[in-house]
Amino acid sequence: MGWSLSRTSKSTRPAKISLTQTKNSSWITIYFLLFTTMSMPLSIFTFYKRNLRRVIPVLAILAFSILGVTASAAIAGSLTRDLYKHNSLYSSFFTVHYQPLDAEKYKLEDVEKRVKEIKNSELYFKGELRRTYSTGVLGLSPEWVFYLNKDDYKVFMNEIKWDLVEGNFPDSKNNEVVLTEKLMLNRNLKINDKIGTKIDNNDMLPGEHKVVGKIKENGLLIGGIGSLENLVSRDTDLDYTFYIKPKFGAKEALDQEVKQIEKDFPGVEIRTEYTEKVYADTQLAIVRSLVWSLDVIVMLVICISVALLNVIYFMQRSQEFGVLSALGYTKDFLLKKTFLESLGLTIIAWILGVGIAEGVYALLNSILFNPKGIEGLTVLEPGTFIFSLPVPITITIFSLITVYWHFSRMDAIAIIEKRD
Repeated sequence: MGWSLSRTSKSTRPAKISLTQTKNSSWITIYFLLFTTMSMPLSIFTFYKRNLRRVIPVLAILAFSILGVTASAAIAGSLTRDLYKHNSLYSSFFTVHYQPLDAEKYKLEDVEKRVKEIKNSELYFKGELRRTYSTGVLGLSPEWVFYLNKDDYKVFMNEIKWDLVEGNFPDSKNNEVVLTEKLMLNRNLKINDKIGTKIDNNDMLPGEHKVVGKIKENGLLIGGIGSLENLVSRDTDLDYTFYIKPKFGAKEALDQEVKQIEKDFPGVEIRTEYTEKVYADTQLAIVRSLVWSLDVIVMLVICISVALLNVIYFMQRSQEFGVLSALGYTKDFLLKKTFLESLGLTIIAWILGVGIAEGVYALLNSILFNPKGIEGLTVLEPGTFIFSLPVPITITIFSLITVYWHFSRMDAIAIIEKRD
């Protein structure tokens, strides 16, 4: 390959370099610089190779610090996914919750009439919302059981991306429920098993209910379905919930309509995608604040440890720096060299730490979380990964300050004469 010349009858145009030649030349230059850098006596790679006893302790401290810092962030990430799992209901429905305590002010029929009159709804369901539980990262987590009319089972489940894959729907004559696969896995339940407060003191579902079917959840939401007709026959004091599906592109208009219902019927509780986002953001802000606080403490401890090691290593290498300074190398050059050593070591430790953390989390997921259908831990999720970045950045800055302070006080002649 060479220069490509193009001539005209009057002039000669400048030579042109092809794109392929440019790319090849760039790679050759990179390989050459990398090879020469690694083979130079003052190369940071040479230093690492010849000083493993110094490198490994710092490498280990930084790598395992990534595991410690990201542990709290990974748990917070699992809790975040769990929170959004519940919020996914409100991406499909707006809810209006009626409580019998407000019966003196207005009747259920009055609220239902207003729900029917909503202009921006495509359809609505009337039901009762109760809770059972699953076991999460930090303990018990409430999960919803939707009590609906028999004719609404399939339509409602289609809206929240649930499919009955085994067993039958709840019968209106018996206390029966169908549960999602992940919830059954989490509770170690099978079809024909029973749940409820009479069976399990931890349960929040009143009475005793037989599991008669299994649901495949194709979205985030887990929980179950029960018979509203059966519930009404046993309990007349119900807190009804209306699930309202907005028309396409009409969420904001529907939001205004349900807010008006809340004004007209004080005590009625509405929940929408917007109200739940505010709640979720508030909770997540608290969690993130706690995680960042823990990270700051961990980083301070790490910085002090690395700073002490830097002081020790600098004193051990004082003869080396003194000789290099006497040979004509400037303090700026030595500072840059030492900084690159620290930076290279920190980057390697960070990559290694992320790998170790993900490996540990994968092991924990396979042993503890996945068998229970619990949202697992990972460092590769953006919200968790970002918590690992302050460690290498802080350590690099702290190391630069420490090294600069030592070089500013270094006297090459005194070091060579062994007076410092």
